[in-house]
Amino acid sequence: MATALPGDTAINLNAATPELMAVLFDPQKAARLIATRNRQGYLSKDDLAREDVTAPGAPGSGRIITGSAPARRSAARCSRARR
Repeated sequence: MATALPGDTAINLNAATPELMAVLFDPQKAARLIATRNRQGYLSKDDLAREDVTAPGAPGSGRIITGSAPARRSAARCSRARR
């Protein structure tokens, strides 16, 4: 599988596929982040900090999106509904 993205593209980790997460981060850390996302319905900046990962690219670029509070609540509801 291959996906081409424009040079300056935000990536929402709450919608990213496991394959993309494994490309962005160490595969073991990506697996733990995915497990956290599946368990709580979203990822937060604190979750990234716990795994000691930073957004790819320039430090502080903010191009990795973990979502707003309303989006996280919505994601959590969707996650619970899928179970």
